[in-house]
Amino acid sequence: MWRALPYYGAQAVIVLVILFVSLHLLQKDLTIPFTPQGDGLHFIAIAKALAEDGWWWHISRLSAPFTLPMVAFPVGGNVDFAAMKFLTLFTSSPGLVVNLFWLGSIVVGAMTAAWSLNRLSVATPVSFVAGILYAFLPHTFLRSTAHLMLVTYLLPPVLALGIMLAVPRLLPVSRRTQTLLLCGTFLLGLNYIYSACFGGFCLLAGCLLGFLRTRDRRS
Repeated sequence: MWRALPYYGAQAVIVLVILFVSLHLLQKDLTIPFTPQGDGLHFIAIAKALAEDGWWWHISRLSAPFTLPMVAFPVGGNVDFAAMKFLTLFTSSPGLVVNLFWLGSIVVGAMTAAWSLNRLSVATPVSFVAGILYAFLPHTFLRSTAHLMLVTYLLPPVLALGIMLAVPRLLPVSRRTQTLLLCGTFLLGLNYIYSACFGGFCLLAGCLLGFLRTRDRRS
């Protein structure tokens, strides 16, 4: 585990350097949201609620004279919002929280993609580069913080598990890998419904393809 830290650390540094250069972050005020309009306002309000109300299910400063029951808007996102809640321990600026979470999701996305490819027996150098390419998919910048729910850092382990189910020769895996794959799947299920539904579809497709290939009902 510890031997992998330089590998993922170097990948994180490269991704951060690319972000700082390409987005000119040193010249920007990061307390100002990257997308301060449209759906981006929704996440700014949630970040403020996380700092002031403790969680996002009820927002006390909206929907006067009562409170806004955001829990009635069942889109999920609890993993993302837990990460944003952690950031509010260091800053109460909702714009900074949203921006830092989005930037962090890109860095983590590179690492989860590289880890998942390594589990699929892809060569380590190839996984390293492919993880960085995954982090910088055009989709990432097309949506930016306006559609913060569409971050993709939790998807790679679930997609890797779907491929393993479809290609049984990739199994079995170590107990630690199995645990991490299942934890990734569980966390995706707690997050936004779009990603959770997509992950569920990929797992179902993997199960069906694995069964058709082997006729083994354990798939």
